[in-house]
Amino acid sequence: MADTLNPLDLSDNSKKPEESNVLENVVAKDTMNAPEENILDIAPNVDLSLLKGLEPQKNIQLMIFKTLFAVILVAGLISVVFFQSQLTHNLDFITDAISTPHVLKELENSNLEVRSLKTDFNMYTLLQANANLNEITYLADGFMQSFEISKSQTASAKDKSDSEARMTSVREKLKPLVLETAKLMNEPLFLPLIDPLLSDINSQKMAFELDLKEKLRVKSEDFREKDPRLSKLYIQTINLVGNSTLTAVLNGMDVDKLRNEELYAQLKVINAETVNDLSIVHDIKNSRIKWSDIIKEIDLKTMAVDSSYSEYYYDLKGGIRYTSYEFDKEAKRISIIGEILRYDTANFTMIANLIDSFNTSGLFEGAEMKSFSKSGSIDDGYKSSVRLNLTLRDASKVNLN
Repeated sequence: MADTLNPLDLSDNSKKPEESNVLENVVAKDTMNAPEENILDIAPNVDLSLLKGLEPQKNIQLMIFKTLFAVILVAGLISVVFFQSQLTHNLDFITDAISTPHVLKELENSNLEVRSLKTDFNMYTLLQANANLNEITYLADGFMQSFEISKSQTASAKDKSDSEARMTSVREKLKPLVLETAKLMNEPLFLPLIDPLLSDINSQKMAFELDLKEKLRVKSEDFREKDPRLSKLYIQTINLVGNSTLTAVLNGMDVDKLRNEELYAQLKVINAETVNDLSIVHDIKNSRIKWSDIIKEIDLKTMAVDSSYSEYYYDLKGGIRYTSYEFDKEAKRISIIGEILRYDTANFTMIANLIDSFNTSGLFEGAEMKSFSKSGSIDDGYKSSVRLNLTLRDASKVNLN
């Protein structure tokens, strides 16, 4: 019997346990029979057919979530494609190919139709307003002419009385015309649109005004050869498009309450803002200088200083005599050339009084005489040369009262 192994002997390195002969024989036998490169035996084959039909356990909540996610994703993609095709032009090639309705195109076509119809309406509205303004300028010409006569310092009393009666008659005809024309001019030229290119009101107003001006130009070209008068009417109407000054004047014209001076001033503004044949004639008449009235005014102001002013009395008693006039239309200046004959040596006093008299006139201002000389004797009288320079008052500064 072999010696019994004491566990306490393991701590002693000099003593080793005896190896088992049975274990050595088993290991030696196995290693001798097996190939050198294989220590373990060949791995067994797994029959995969046994796994067929085996499925993982289904999770209902997970399946529902996956289905919802797929539906939302598809719906999102469809929505993006739909709105891109309807609200932009990015997919026009698709909508055109399959003839699908296009919301943006339909909106643009509707806007164009609205603008076209509104432009036609605006054109006929302003043509009517222009026709009224033609009649207003005709009446205004008569009123203004009568007003100037009523305030003229050279007109007779009968002429002034007739002018007052004509102005009253014109007022009655002007009132309904002014009211109707103001209503036409206040008609808005645009309609609010849903247009991404015209997002604000100002741009929409400008678009409608440009449409109207272009429409009037096209109409004018159409009638250029067939009816030149009608062609001119369309061109003249363009001046009314967006004319805020004219609209404001018409809105503020209460014909019944305005005094003659106020109505006269407002009619002048209307004539200035209106382009038609009558207003052009009025401008020519208004810019024309009435030399006959000026000569009459010179005579009246001279008579205020020299009560005996005339060629006949000049030779007998002396006084003022004019020998020539010089007119400068561009500068609106008049030079009066003449002489003064006095037997009392008061030549300078008479010249000073003459200058003051001209400066009180409603037609003149800035009367001056730059030089003064006197020669003669008590027996023959004293003569002084006269060269007075006068400036015609500007129309806006003339005191007609």
